[in-house]
Amino acid sequence: MKKSIISFFLICAFSSMGCFAQSADMKITQYINDSDWFGLDAEYPLLKDNVQTKWISLMAETMLAMSFNRHEEAISLIDEILNNYQNEAGFANVMNFVISHSVLNGMNGHYAAAADMAKSFMDQLKAADYPMDYSTFESLYQSYDILRDYPTQHIIRPDEDVSVPMHYKSVLKTDTTGVSELLFIPVMIKGKEYDFIFDTGAGTTFVSGKFADEVGIPVVEDSVYVRGTMYGAYSKKGFIDTLKIGDISFCNVVTVIGAENALDSLADIDAIIGMDFIKLIGEVQIDNENQQIVFPKDLTPLPETGRNYMTSLVNESIISLKTSDGRNLLMTFDTGSNSNDFSNNYYLKHREEVEAIAVRDTVTQGSYGDLTQYEVLKMPAVTFYLGDKDFTVSHISVNLFQDGIQNDGTLGLPLFKAVNKTIINTKDMFVEIQ
Repeated sequence: MKKSIISFFLICAFSSMGCFAQSADMKITQYINDSDWFGLDAEYPLLKDNVQTKWISLMAETMLAMSFNRHEEAISLIDEILNNYQNEAGFANVMNFVISHSVLNGMNGHYAAAADMAKSFMDQLKAADYPMDYSTFESLYQSYDILRDYPTQHIIRPDEDVSVPMHYKSVLKTDTTGVSELLFIPVMIKGKEYDFIFDTGAGTTFVSGKFADEVGIPVVEDSVYVRGTMYGAYSKKGFIDTLKIGDISFCNVVTVIGAENALDSLADIDAIIGMDFIKLIGEVQIDNENQQIVFPKDLTPLPETGRNYMTSLVNESIISLKTSDGRNLLMTFDTGSNSNDFSNNYYLKHREEVEAIAVRDTVTQGSYGDLTQYEVLKMPAVTFYLGDKDFTVSHISVNLFQDGIQNDGTLGLPLFKAVNKTIINTKDMFVEIQ
């Protein structure tokens, strides 16, 4: 590997690329500069044969692979960039690609490779006396080095559809929002059944400290920073041999263990199944009509409307949809959220029209390590189009405070409860409602 560096706060915010004279090159470059991965995904197949600059093709293909859950492909593409195109990529992009490579390897269970990438980079720069903060790389190295001898997470499943019952249950100790339900499924550990929250907004599996002690989950790392809605909390990392979800075995699970009392002010939460499992299983069907979650043997084909779902390097779920007036939106897709809301970023872009129809209200919401009461605007109803289907959300909140969210907001559990079935496909990356 040639010497390279990276900033951890990238996710998908790569530095802008220079302009190129060729038309196809310029169009692709613009999509990358705008971080418009859905637009790039739709247009790249039409443009790629006319691209004249190899580096632009590599950049486009890498960002698409990273965004649409093709991690091994992304790792291979980043290898090619780091080995052959560092000058073209530029200093900032090389930094981002190095850490992306490490994180992707870690997410795929290649812990030794993830640790070695971070350490090799850090050692090269330190040897050159490069002036920078090395804490990100030290943290990456520490986290993955601890796991280097652990087996990779994987799924074992029968050659047939698997269904498990689901139910909604109140969890908030103090409910000031009028909504306090989350979606639960049964999960077996060591022959005993427990209720786990099924949460597309959780990057990994999570258990509380009390639950970890009860079940006997060993700690493999003592200090892990877990980001909540607005703040974060330090937790631990544990290892579970097997979680049984129906007839599916989720093996070698690296789980976050919640800090003592981190959730006491918010909710009685013991355990969460998150995106680490959901991305591995390929497809989830939340069937409200029959009160079950189905993990089908044969996955639903990609619809003609194309991909509308992507994830970030921290496993944030994001969907692309439209409003009834044709406006394109990007929103977090979160079964672990008790509400639907527009972000402050959306409010600032559409302030006049929001204030013309909304009324002021106060709500209390929270997530891991974070319980907050704040003022919002409540809109009476908004109609969205997801693929070729439409649905209406009543009383959607609009955040007035600076929440730091770059997309247009969050669609949470009230959406899932309002439709008969939601299909979440993490192989071809689309969400479909019925």
